[in-house]
Amino acid sequence: MYIKKSVLTVAICFAVAGALVLGGFILKANSGLGTMQNSAKYTYQESIANLAEGLANIDYALQKTLAADSPQQTVSLSAEVWREAGMAEMCLEALPVYELNLENIMRFFHQSGEYALYLAKKAIGGDQLTEEEEENLRALSEQAKTLATAMTEFEYQIQSENADFDTLTSFLSYVDQPPEADETDENGTAILYEYKNPLMKMESEMQMPTLNYEGNFSSHLVETSYEFLADKETISQEEARRRAAYILDCEPKDLTCGEDVLSKELMLYCFSGKNMDICVTAAEGYPYSFSKSGVVADVTVSDEEALEIAEKYLNKVKFSNMEPVKTNSAGNVLLVEFAYEEGEALCLTDKILVGVALDTGTVCAFDASEYLKNHVVGRNIKPTLSYEEAADKLSDSLSVDDSRLVVIGTKSYDEPERLCYEFTCENDSGNGVVVYINAHNGTEEKIDLIYENDNGSYVLE
Repeated sequence: MYIKKSVLTVAICFAVAGALVLGGFILKANSGLGTMQNSAKYTYQESIANLAEGLANIDYALQKTLAADSPQQTVSLSAEVWREAGMAEMCLEALPVYELNLENIMRFFHQSGEYALYLAKKAIGGDQLTEEEEENLRALSEQAKTLATAMTEFEYQIQSENADFDTLTSFLSYVDQPPEADETDENGTAILYEYKNPLMKMESEMQMPTLNYEGNFSSHLVETSYEFLADKETISQEEARRRAAYILDCEPKDLTCGEDVLSKELMLYCFSGKNMDICVTAAEGYPYSFSKSGVVADVTVSDEEALEIAEKYLNKVKFSNMEPVKTNSAGNVLLVEFAYEEGEALCLTDKILVGVALDTGTVCAFDASEYLKNHVVGRNIKPTLSYEEAADKLSDSLSVDDSRLVVIGTKSYDEPERLCYEFTCENDSGNGVVVYINAHNGTEEKIDLIYENDNGSYVLE
């Protein structure tokens, strides 16, 4: 085969040009990757530096709060603690540390900021700090100082080593695995585990005080007493299986044992069958939750019929005095939320959710976790204020459409529930608003907004 020299020359030139272009693309891509990695590396370094600075600022603000003697200063300094804690949390989340499970450090950020705001609220009300609260502030300050010192040393280490992106990322994300029990030498002396990741060392050395207050991260919320189940008789797993079969309307042989849930506060027996899963309490076999999976066909059951089915089902599984408070539709399933009725009040803390498939009328979903956690017998349902006195506390911009007496939950350690008048109102713009007025002292406890769409109404808390 004969190829002219000129043609061959042109072909070689094109091949060389193509190789140069491809090489240019590769060089450009590698350069871009390197730039991105350098940018991420500096972001990590900056986050560590900001963490050290933020922790020091938290310490300073907490110390100043202890010295403050006016509500204005207490509020200002508490807001500073909350702001610095939030920024420090963001800096930590910017690092590749997800798998380290730094729960204690994150809890410090959550609790220190929230506890400071709780104290600010007390200061606005004219209350002085108690001795316990002052001790808690000192403990938080000491913990912030300890963390700030360790984080500053970590910052210097990172800067002095100036590792590349991959090395720094591996270092930050390294998961130490200390032995469950302390190892000892030949003399029986404990050998301290040497952490390779300073962040995990900080996590292991955290010493947080027990902080009980009104807030989402209060220590008392970690543990639940389940007072309703406390005096109930514990049943066997086989009895629980028979109970579960009755609840699901199937045979015990259709259910296989799953992984049981066991904690200090609650024990659940769990079972599964064809397209269904259920957990029942070891205390007398109450249904905790269950679900039946499958495609729901065309609607043949009305919402009214489904509501009646849900009410009858609650009676079947021994939950009485339950009143429907909310309904929503999702995927041809009617979801009905019930609340326990005691005297003249609805206990919105004691809720049960029942899902009814609108093709067959089968109860396909159930959740009584809130009821079992919060239900108590013999609440004091005696309001101090009359309806008219409570209504006088509402804003003049609201017109009342409906009202009722309710028990609502709080995040308070001292008062986990409060009796309130619930006023469903309309504001000047025609939007729905729900206001809760304390039935004893007239305090405006909570305000929710009502959002409506084609599937029903939703309360935005």
